[in-house]
Amino acid sequence: MKITVVSFDNWGFNRYLVEELCEQGHEAKAIDFSKSNFKYKSIVHRIQNFLSKTFLKRDLKRVFYGNFIENELQKQAKQDVVLYIKADFIAPECIPNLKKYAEKNIAFFNDSSERCPKIKRVCHLFDTSFSFEKIDCENLNMKFKTNFMYAKEQEFSTEKTFTYKMFNITSWDKRSYIVNAIAQILSEHKQLFLFYIFDKKKQKPADFHEEIQFISTKIPLEDVNSYLDESEIMLDVNRDKQQGLTFRVMESLSKNKKLITTNTDIRSYDFFSDTNILVLDTENIHIPTEFLQQKYQPISPEILFPYTRKGWIQTLLKSIE
Repeated sequence: MKITVVSFDNWGFNRYLVEELCEQGHEAKAIDFSKSNFKYKSIVHRIQNFLSKTFLKRDLKRVFYGNFIENELQKQAKQDVVLYIKADFIAPECIPNLKKYAEKNIAFFNDSSERCPKIKRVCHLFDTSFSFEKIDCENLNMKFKTNFMYAKEQEFSTEKTFTYKMFNITSWDKRSYIVNAIAQILSEHKQLFLFYIFDKKKQKPADFHEEIQFISTKIPLEDVNSYLDESEIMLDVNRDKQQGLTFRVMESLSKNKKLITTNTDIRSYDFFSDTNILVLDTENIHIPTEFLQQKYQPISPEILFPYTRKGWIQTLLKSIE
């Protein structure tokens, strides 16, 4: 099949889908519209867009993204499937015209509509839409699909030694205070950790743990994977108004890592176990010593397969046949 993955791939996860599609024998390409380099031409242009969004519900930046994608689609033959990820970044008025470049146009949303209301404006415009948010599937007539394990599964080893007890990288927001609280707990347990908080402008608060590193430029995904490999436990602090499984959860599955998470819904998934996953109460953050000490228990390949990038693609394509 001829398949194009269209995404705002600013972190680099979705390129692995294209790689997997090619490995499965498809003719696959990527259009990453995060590289479209939209810039306001002037302060007047910025004001114009503000007024357009406010009074006309027309976002010039999202129109720009739509035009960029169409220009790229025009360069290739008509596709069997175009998969759109982050389609809420595209102006709704652009989508009907984009659909003529493929037999089937599908969308996958890995944000919640409560956090990203523009999802509600576009999800019904595709032949099939998927979401990792269960409540959005119920309310917006979408099919449920989790995020995927972009990294290939690692073999489980009982001999592995780790540099860090825990690793986390996140963007600055109110979740950062939970990260800071966990850093304090790990210090009390005399455990070495590596925590990065990304923000272009924010200065590190004076009361934050001295070992937490604030960064203003993104760390390449390859480097993040190296830090993950050197860490025994991963930390996942999910955003408010979102229960879908993050890529941090997927990384923990692919790399045989224990996980500490604030996402209470993770208990409903078939891979969940109290041995491997600790669900935090954010009102009373506590990490039992036994969880830090106990070893990871491997999960059966049959349970993991639907979450792998191979299984994710196979079930996606099968569901739209």
